[in-house]
Formats: sequence, structure tokens, C-alpha cells
Amino acid sequence: MGARYKVVLRGFSGFERDALGAYFRLSAERRPAYGLVATLALADFAVADADQPAVVDEIARAGRLHDTVFVGSAAPRGAGAWTMRPIDPLQVQRELDTLAAHRADDELPTVPSALMSWRATSSDTGGVDRPQRRAYDSQPGDLDDAPAFEPPPLALPPRRRADALLVDDSDVALRHLEHHLHALGLTTQRAQGAARALEWLAHDSYDFVFVDIDLDDAGGLDALALCRHIKRAHRGAGGHAPVVVMLSAHASGSDRVRATLAGADACLAKPLDAALLHDTLQRHGARVAPASGSRRRR
Repeated sequence: MGARYKVVLRGFSGFERDALGAYFRLSAERRPAYGLVATLALADFAVADADQPAVVDEIARAGRLHDTVFVGSAAPRGAGAWTMRPIDPLQVQRELDTLAAHRADDELPTVPSALMSWRATSSDTGGVDRPQRRAYDSQPGDLDDAPAFEPPPLALPPRRRADALLVDDSDVALRHLEHHLHALGLTTQRAQGAARALEWLAHDSYDFVFVDIDLDDAGGLDALALCRHIKRAHRGAGGHAPVVVMLSAHASGSDRVRATLAGADACLAKPLDAALLHDTLQRHGARVAPASGSRRRR
């Protein structure tokens, strides 16, 4: 199953420890995976309560600040990563993923053949060279055995930055989602299918990517595989990948678990609840306007 790292939890209430432990067990099949150990000496990484000075001092004395995800009001100087309370186990895991990627980047697999066709430079893209990307954690039935994508050439405009990339099989669904996001002041780009999404991701950068969880691309790349690829291969200059929001018509618990294990940051039900969409965007760093407000300025 690939890399499995040992993690120690330092500080925290019993409830918080139980929540983090349960989440790590639930995601044991993902890659990288994390298992809990009892001491800092045995651990590859630590997750620590930043609001307990004794815990921070312990980790600093051990020279392990750079290996630690701190949770609390502020992180000590030299911390590897930090997230605020209330504890979001998915965000903690994402920060651990970043630390693990920095430690073992050379262990990541190379891009499978299904993505290699996106490297070529073509005259209709204005000479954009799509560099080889690191693969997400390949799973049977994802990209390893998928045929190469061969969509018609896409005439791309000059490079720009948009707030959100929208990925769905249905043009009607794309326009509906776009309407909601425009009302909140975000700029958008539509991609009808995973193949188009890969084109846009290679050409532009995005803060958010919205993906229909039932995406059924003719090239064989489903929504979960696309999410894993985005989280592995499209990190920006700060080392952060776009926020991925899965959209589910069923809003079932299994859809939420599938989305979480693929690395998604949120899973929203269709039809969209405008207030919940607003809160999700705001929680992940977007400066959103009221539905009737003006477009956000950069």
C-alpha cells in the first residue's frame, strides 16, 4: 500500500485524541497512511496541542518542531505545519501529507501513461509546455490501465488565474454551479469532463476545484482519481494544492467517506444550499460576497 508513517499525538483531550485516532484508522487504506505510536522517539511525525506550553517545549527540546503539525491558536517558530481549532482531522491529515511529501518526494511514482499525453506542446495552446506531473497514489482501476485521453484540441486563451474550476459531465449542471459562484463574487472556468479539467489545470491555476462525484469521463478518469491527481500534482508555489469540493446528488455517508479518502476538502449535496456553499468557501479562505453583492476584487 506504499508509505505508512508513524504519528504520535501530544496533548489534546480524550475526545480529540479519539477523533484523530478514528480518522487515521478510517483512512488506513489511503496513501500515505498513518498509524499511531506511543512516543515521540518512535514517531516519524507528531500532531501536538499548540496551546499547551509543556507540549511545545517537549517537542522543541527533542528537535522535532519541523516534524510536527501544531493545532491551536498559534504555532511556535520553526513548526512544520499548523491548523486552528476546532480540530478538522482531514486538515490535520492534509498537513501531514505535506510534511511526508517534503520528506519522501523521490518515492512518489512517475506519471502513468494515461497522463503523459498532456505533456506535449501544441501550436493551438500558444506554446504552453505542460511539464510532467507527479502521480497521485494510483489505485487499481484509476489511471494505471486507463487509455490515453484524446479529446479534440482545446483552444486556450492567454494564461490567467481563476478562482474556481468546475468539473461535471453536464453543461446544465456546470452553468447552475457557475451561477451560484458568480453570485458570491468568484471567477470560474468550466470543464465538461476530466480530460478538459486536466487541460485547464495544466494551463491555469485555481483556488478551488468543484467536481461532481459521479463524473464518468469517457477516458476512464473518475472523480476520485481526478481528486487524488490534483492533490498530488498541482501544488502551487506555496506547496498547497487547490481546495477540492466534491458535489453529490445523493449526499450519502458513503459518498462523503469516498470523497474524504480521495483527499477532498469538502463534500456538498446537490441541489446546492447557498448558505452552506458560502460557509464552505469562507472556511477555506475565500473572501466571498453576499449572493447579491459585487464580484470580488483581487
